[in-house]
Amino acid sequence: MVDIASYPLKERKRARVRLSLADSMIRRTRERSFEKIRVEQLCEDAEVSRATFFRFFPKKIDLIFFAMNLWTIETGWHLENRYKSASGYRRIAAFFHLSANSFEKHRHFFIAAIGQRVLDPVEFNREDNEFNRVSVLERFIRFPDYKGIESIPEGGFTRILRECIGIAIHNNELPKNTDEEKAVLSLACLFYGIPVMVSDRSAKNLTLVYSRQLDTIWQGLGGKTEPHDSL
Repeated sequence: MVDIASYPLKERKRARVRLSLADSMIRRTRERSFEKIRVEQLCEDAEVSRATFFRFFPKKIDLIFFAMNLWTIETGWHLENRYKSASGYRRIAAFFHLSANSFEKHRHFFIAAIGQRVLDPVEFNREDNEFNRVSVLERFIRFPDYKGIESIPEGGFTRILRECIGIAIHNNELPKNTDEEKAVLSLACLFYGIPVMVSDRSAKNLTLVYSRQLDTIWQGLGGKTEPHDSL
């Protein structure tokens, strides 16, 4: 168990405020669009000043990217710990299963994140913005029971998909001449597109649609599918 109290007080306060602001933003996207959420409302929820907000997140949009990084790290941890020895295909199927459950819990937030991906793709894909990154302390506070959470790399969910495609090629689940980047692009389009196109966004329906479309893409790549029942 990590001793969070051993970190300097200033660092602990910073981490907790950033996490609190992210939680507030996710809650408020249930009621209105991200664009209509005012910084003052988020500050009121977290009990901080506007100056503090912009010291931690220079742009309001940074908060969405930070929250998405938290989700990607958590998802990566589950894949690493529950599906470490699984095939590349099974890891990808598990990724979409976890995604469907997350969309069900926080649908409005993810739709807002997808919208920002469309509006500002360059900023969305930046990996050098220190304000979007999740510190080791923030990981320990947010995921206190996740052993090894500090070792899960950042880099967006496409990193996870790229890693899984690589495993599948190495294991001969996919042809050796598979174009990894094109495969990742197809799966990324699946991730973004299904929640927007499926009108009834219950986790059950999303999981089913994700599974069927994943199988279609996988077969198109020349791979063999596996049952999803035990995910």
